[in-house]
Amino acid sequence: MLACLLWLMLVSQQRVVMRIEVTVPVDPPEALTAFLVQGGSSGARGEVRLRWKASPDSGCKGWTGTIVYRAQSGGVFKALSAALPAQTSYVDNSIASGREYQYEVLAWANGTASKPSNVVTVK
Repeated sequence: MLACLLWLMLVSQQRVVMRIEVTVPVDPPEALTAFLVQGGSSGARGEVRLRWKASPDSGCKGWTGTIVYRAQSGGVFKALSAALPAQTSYVDNSIASGREYQYEVLAWANGTASKPSNVVTVK
């Protein structure tokens, strides 16, 4: 994809005649991985450690960040984090032992979300 904003300026005799600003979709984060750590820093419940490769568009004009989403056993994905502007990792320490969770991450810029990353499942 292109960067977050595409600017087109028509120039006539050294003057800007028209400037068009178009918002284009941002690329999603890539290569999401998840590791279940039994016990972890949250005690007996454990935690899930997520890592991903940042969207190629991170840092562009209007960049908000990446948001982590989680679903339980094939349910509806719900936001788990606020926008993480520069992070490429997240620790979910709110899991319940013995349950299956699915995760995905989306990039946000200019109020628009990317397509989801790959989905990872842990149990």
